[in-house]
Amino acid sequence: MINLNKTISPDVIKVWRISSFIGYSISMTCAFIFILLHGLYDWSYWIRIIGYIVIMLLVLGMIIETTILPKYRQRFWRYGVNEKFIYMKFGGFLFKSELIIPISKVQYVDLRQGPLLKKYELLSINIMTVSSEHEIPGLPKKVAEDMREEIAISSSLHRNEVNEAEYLQKGR
Repeated sequence: MINLNKTISPDVIKVWRISSFIGYSISMTCAFIFILLHGLYDWSYWIRIIGYIVIMLLVLGMIIETTILPKYRQRFWRYGVNEKFIYMKFGGFLFKSELIIPISKVQYVDLRQGPLLKKYELLSINIMTVSSEHEIPGLPKKVAEDMREEIAISSSLHRNEVNEAEYLQKGR
């Protein structure tokens, strides 16, 4: 088993907070526009009440997603890589996910960086297999690039070993 002592960058907390704030701000703006339209078009009173309930839920969601969840998510994210497997562990008390991805199943590794990640000099690594895509978010640039190279080299070496074994087996 591999040691899962590697964590994602603490700066990813800022990225997640800003991203959540932007998303919730857009949603609340739409809800406010809905309430303004209620006043202009004299819709039924219950529609206005629903609008206020939606805004209250959005405010509550924004508070949770910008204060508690980012720190919680970063604290519980762990990953590790060796020559045979990629390990990821994330979640917390209620929901946990632990993934073990065989290096032999990796199709390609992709580094992604949006504007917020770029501001904090972070990258996300996306690992694609035949059937799924897995992400390790918020890694410092150097760590992400080194990890991409390590996975690519291990995957390539494994494929060469398999091809060589098949070649030797057919030759007999």
